[in-house]
Amino acid sequence: MVVETKETYQTITKPFIVSIPAENIDETERVIYEDMSPRDGFILLPDFKWSDPSNLESLYCLAIVHDRSLRSLRDLTGSHLKLLQNVRYLGAHVFSLSTNILPSARTFSGKAVLLDDVIYNLSVNGDHYKNATLSFVVGEMQHKPLFELYREKKII
Repeated sequence: MVVETKETYQTITKPFIVSIPAENIDETERVIYEDMSPRDGFILLPDFKWSDPSNLESLYCLAIVHDRSLRSLRDLTGSHLKLLQNVRYLGAHVFSLSTNILPSARTFSGKAVLLDDVIYNLSVNGDHYKNATLSFVVGEMQHKPLFELYREKKII
């Protein structure tokens, strides 16, 4: 588990994220919804790891924003509340298709931040994520390059 401060983000995580090329995702056939707005728009599609399309109860989705300046949670500010509320509103409608869908274990295991919490935090303090200390899991195998950077700095 990494406990990332504002300083750790600036010196380790952000340079790592910036080094990752932004990819064009060609998942046209999987798109559930798309809002084309360059500022508040997003694509909603099933997560790439959703392994059983015949089982809607196991569905979980990704909302990928069109705004390329948003590279991490820390880039979100109060000015993004409309975008986040749009994702929340649409997500509620998508998930109402099946009333049996429950959050998975990964939602609560240091791998996800709940959207309602993000919306609340930014409505109280528009710069919350710029300054917050955040805890999350960085796996040695699945996130090896970032894991090694944290290990070098004795954060892990």
